[in-house]
Amino acid sequence: MEDELRLLVFRDALTGAFNRRFFFERAEVELARFGRSKNNLCFAIFDIDFFKKINDTYGHGVGDSVLKKFSHFCLDGLRETDTFARYGGEEFVLIMPDTDSSQAMIVLERLCDGWKTEHFSHQGESFNSTVSVGVVQVNDVKPIEHWLDLADQALYRAKLQGRDRIIIAN
Repeated sequence: MEDELRLLVFRDALTGAFNRRFFFERAEVELARFGRSKNNLCFAIFDIDFFKKINDTYGHGVGDSVLKKFSHFCLDGLRETDTFARYGGEEFVLIMPDTDSSQAMIVLERLCDGWKTEHFSHQGESFNSTVSVGVVQVNDVKPIEHWLDLADQALYRAKLQGRDRIIIAN
């Protein structure tokens, strides 16, 4: 029963991914580990492209299905050491310990390329979805908000450059 309660506290009810609260707890642990060991560490922010259009065109039920499928797709494709969480709305975050930005790009490109091939259908109409990603490699002991802000700025650049891409923060 205690394990079930813990899952409820740390899991997003819709997607099954970890929630924002758990993400911040794990991020603090990984940042402290980085501070001690200087091992590589990356954070990424995902945003499902044109998600509002999906909701407006096909309805919120289909939108919820896209969120669930994206979450399960990512969870199936990541390492056990990675922490994937729903950040809010159609945004998800990822902690990648022991990973530099070039290694992160390999994993993220595989996920993004695979996601493009996932098909959805609603009332005889089918569609695909893409995702934009901002990623940052930690290189100093600073608060998680600093690193998320840099990843978010990179995500914003990915969207400005046409979406369906991954940008590494400077």
